[in-house]
Amino acid sequence: MSLFQTSLKPLKELFRVRMINTVRSALRTMFFYFGYVIITILISSLLVLLSPFLSQRSIYSVSKFWCRFVLFWLGLCCGVKYKITGLENLPKSPCVIVSNHQSSWETLLFYQLVTPVSPILKQELLRIPFFGWALSLVGPIAIDRSTPRNGVLDTSDAADHQPYDASIERWT
Repeated sequence: MSLFQTSLKPLKELFRVRMINTVRSALRTMFFYFGYVIITILISSLLVLLSPFLSQRSIYSVSKFWCRFVLFWLGLCCGVKYKITGLENLPKSPCVIVSNHQSSWETLLFYQLVTPVSPILKQELLRIPFFGWALSLVGPIAIDRSTPRNGVLDTSDAADHQPYDASIERWT
């Protein structure tokens, strides 16, 4: 065996391990999204169909359950773990929460932590089949971002648009 062949052996093993990890990660991600889509369609459909018979509090409870389930499913499938500190700093009464929006994860977490909540969101989200239909039931403040002037909403104005006694989430 030549020196060249001997030096390639660790590289081949490293490549094999990385390939296995990449495939494993892709499978876990696909499994997560499969479950995520199924539960979203099921819960959204049930929520939309039953909404005429549910109180606003019940609609928020179902939405909160969905968020908890998605976070649980994400942890189960993809190993995402988190630790929450400072919950005692969240007010018990309705308030305005301003957060730096970086992913869908913190949106799900805030819905779980602060209920009821009325998010300020882009209007296009309400057009997503199933998800958007159910999202419209929690009383979001939808902003049309097609024209920048119309997309500007002062946070103090948001409370006037919000139909329920809920906190308001604003993402920056």
